[in-house]
Amino acid sequence: MSTSETGNVANLPNSDLPLVSSSKNSENDGSTQTFICGVVEGFYGRPWTTDQRRHLFRQLRDLGMNTYLYAPKDDVKHRAEWRQLYTSEETDHLQSLITAAKECDITFVYALSPGIDIIYSSAKDVKAIQEKLTQVRTFGCNAFAILFDDIETTMNPQDKKHFSSFVMAQLTVTNTVFESLDSPMFFFCPTEYCESRAVPSLSESDYLSTLGQKLLPDIKIMWTGPRVVSRILTPEHIEKVSEVLRRKPVIWDNLHANDYDPKRVFLGPFAGRSVGLKQQLGGLLLNPNCKYEANFVPLHTLAEWNRCDGDAPDVENGNFPYMHQPIYGEWFPNHSGPPHYRDATLEAGGAEPAAEIVVDKAKPIKLYHPLRALKEASKKWLEVYLQGLGPTIPPISQMETQTIAPIIEPVIISSTVPPPSIRTCEGNELLPHSDIPSPTYTSPIGTATTVTVQAFPLSNTIIGAAEAHDNMPLTVNSLTAEYSEPMDLASNLSFSSKEGIAPSSSRGASMTDVSMLDADDVVDDLVLSRNIDLDHIGLLVDIFYLPFEHGKRGNELLEEFTWLHSNAHVLRQCSDKSTSINCNEWFRRCEAFLRTVQLLTKLYNSIIDSPNKSLVQELLPYIWDAQGILSVVGVVIEWMRQGNLLTSPQDGLGNWWTNGEMDVEPWTLGGGMLPDLQKLLFTSTNVADIFLAKQTIPLSLTCYSLRPCPKTLEPNNFYEVLTSADEKNNFLNELMGVKDEYCFDRYFGAYVGIPVPDHNFVADEVLADGTLRPCAVIGAALNSQEFVETFKSVYIPRMRETYLNYVASLSLEDEALALQRVNKDLEAWVPIEFPEDFYNRYPSRIEIRYSSNVVAVAVRRLVHSAAATLAINGSTGMFTVVPKDEIEKIDLLLKLGLTEISTITTTGHVVLGHLL
Repeated sequence: MSTSETGNVANLPNSDLPLVSSSKNSENDGSTQTFICGVVEGFYGRPWTTDQRRHLFRQLRDLGMNTYLYAPKDDVKHRAEWRQLYTSEETDHLQSLITAAKECDITFVYALSPGIDIIYSSAKDVKAIQEKLTQVRTFGCNAFAILFDDIETTMNPQDKKHFSSFVMAQLTVTNTVFESLDSPMFFFCPTEYCESRAVPSLSESDYLSTLGQKLLPDIKIMWTGPRVVSRILTPEHIEKVSEVLRRKPVIWDNLHANDYDPKRVFLGPFAGRSVGLKQQLGGLLLNPNCKYEANFVPLHTLAEWNRCDGDAPDVENGNFPYMHQPIYGEWFPNHSGPPHYRDATLEAGGAEPAAEIVVDKAKPIKLYHPLRALKEASKKWLEVYLQGLGPTIPPISQMETQTIAPIIEPVIISSTVPPPSIRTCEGNELLPHSDIPSPTYTSPIGTATTVTVQAFPLSNTIIGAAEAHDNMPLTVNSLTAEYSEPMDLASNLSFSSKEGIAPSSSRGASMTDVSMLDADDVVDDLVLSRNIDLDHIGLLVDIFYLPFEHGKRGNELLEEFTWLHSNAHVLRQCSDKSTSINCNEWFRRCEAFLRTVQLLTKLYNSIIDSPNKSLVQELLPYIWDAQGILSVVGVVIEWMRQGNLLTSPQDGLGNWWTNGEMDVEPWTLGGGMLPDLQKLLFTSTNVADIFLAKQTIPLSLTCYSLRPCPKTLEPNNFYEVLTSADEKNNFLNELMGVKDEYCFDRYFGAYVGIPVPDHNFVADEVLADGTLRPCAVIGAALNSQEFVETFKSVYIPRMRETYLNYVASLSLEDEALALQRVNKDLEAWVPIEFPEDFYNRYPSRIEIRYSSNVVAVAVRRLVHSAAATLAINGSTGMFTVVPKDEIEKIDLLLKLGLTEISTITTTGHVVLGHLL
């Protein structure tokens, strides 16, 4: 490249910069400086809208915080086209944001990320940075940042001629820009921004050492902690960082960031950071969830932490790490530590009430305890659910509307693997080797982006958020009217009938009686109050808690499922289940588990009716997925309650989901509480495979609940709802009067009447008032060979007696001929039989029936329920036989993970199966 293109480097300052004094003097004493506390919008994915940012400024003001750093990685002119000045339209949007921040006394920090393609020795590029920041300064902005995260660390040949090292190139440009702007508030994000990325280590890194020595002392350096996402920040760590950087670092806190795995969301409290750290830090900015509405609790608990004077004791574990000593001494003058708090926790009824007592008794000293802060934030968040329309949300990306998938992506049945299917970005060599694609790091690192935006209905919110990361990156522009102007949310809340989204008749529709499966029309436990209360909020937060830990009820679900599974064998050993002490304990804990499942179903139905449609749009995908997973887990527990479990786990299920004190990145721990719960159903990788099959299927807002199929069924409407058109025409005229019973007995009755144990389940559509409308069933025989033999020797004779007696009662003229036809027809009922080697591989037979307008999600959950329970009872494979002309059913089952077994040929049928 010619000199005229790159600019004259002679005007750049000399790289031999003076050393900065030690950290004690590098902050201009620092003691009177205001602690910087607020939010950095620094994640990958769809940026927030102008409306959301203005809402954030008001929220920060009300919470007593003071700073917002603008650094949306996928906003086009922040990173990809960083040299480009803003247009008049973009200027209006950005200037209005800066003005809105000022009106709320919030410092608006404008950040630029030029590191992806900057030529450090090019005066032209340096001038481009200066002109961009000068332009933003004319909008009223007085605070800036330059970010050099996630870039190549090898200099190009031209830069090598002018700089002795990569860090010298960066800090020379930064110092030049800083001085050209008359030394405003200025932040710098280094390439080595956490201890795990320091080469070769924090104390020995030439990059960080040189940065600390030669970056001008008034420039603040951002730091994420020991890791990209740091579980804990300790005073010892910050002390080491301050020594190397020769100044107090400003923490870019990724605790609640979810851009490395957008299928997760973190609703838990700000934790793992001692209040005393404020004495050692220049500030702390939280880089939160991509979904703005998911950040209420994180922001409110951060604000409470910022207001507090010290840390409350760890009442849950009896530990007191990093207590602020003056407060500690004032509280406990005669104790080195208060061991009695463990007993006090038990007396108080748990950690949360104990924390509340501790914090209240400390007044007027303000102590911070995450659980107490969480409780107070949850109370306030409940009010937000009941408010009207919230701030405008970002449009869904075009790519997200093209591919439909569940929120939970495939994960190996191991608690130590990263979540897959998030596009790899630079630096993934730090991850453990795996056949699964590596995840993106959270900011500041990564290149995953969204694409062109468009308006979308509520139904589309359940599309897997990660799908936008699987394709070529295209950035967006959040500083346009197209991106940020309010959408017509009221109209978008209708149910879409677009391709890929199935319309639902369950909400507000008139109901017809289709109780063919002997279900009560209304189940009291599922009558929906249409209200959201603190119990709902608490469960939601506990399921989507923090990246390294689950909330209280999240852990309880995992622990209780493990206990119930491990002890369900006692139900088969109890001669009198109603009086057995062991059985009573099992039933008690089972009921508690199922109440939690029902609570989440109530939350799902209630949140759809919340008046705050902005919140609904952003949280619904996660609640939808949680309700689906818990419905399957819950029905497996109900199946166990009926005494169907043959054996208990031989090796025990353990508590592998507890992460202990491991110093790792969160993506190495799996995909969160919901995948952990799913893994408890996986007896093999084959079972995991069918649960995690990723194919496009229609989704809808319809809420489905699952239950075991009752022993005694009324076949009312089976003919109408669960029988194909061909089957409706495939019976004798003599039997027209009992067509419902005939269709049920022929196509499903044997699964209810023969197999022991049962593996039969019903999917009910939960209507708006709590009414259950059965819409799909699955029957399964654990041992297909025995099933067929019993079918022939027991079931057919029973049916022969039933229908021959019926025909005889008709007093037909040609009764003998009619009886002959019935006998012949009964012979066709016998299931197709297969060779011994086939049964060795696929021992279990399933039969799936669903109404013509049912959404595939209900069928998928039934398949999962059958697969899990069959595998738990020792089956190594399952299969089903489908007529060849039922093309849509075959296509659906293939999408659900079954495969055609080509080694078996049958006339007029297709055999589909899956190993377990």
